[in-house]
Amino acid sequence: MTATEIGSHIRLDERGVAWIDATRVKVIEVALDHIAYGWSAEEIHRQQPHLSLAQAHAALAFYYDHQAEF
Repeated sequence: MTATEIGSHIRLDERGVAWIDATRVKVIEVALDHIAYGWSAEEIHRQQPHLSLAQAHAALAFYYDHQAEF
């Protein structure tokens, strides 16, 4: 299996793990920040400034679209 681009900010690697494109951050890491700390996309962006606001929103959207898989 090869890596697959999901959208403009999320990609799946060859094992099916969702990553924020052009980073070393997994979608689940952002989702866990949201779940554990109640952080919004804006707060995730403030706490992890290497992620754009669009990337944080994309990660949360992907998480909510695939919540059962996580």
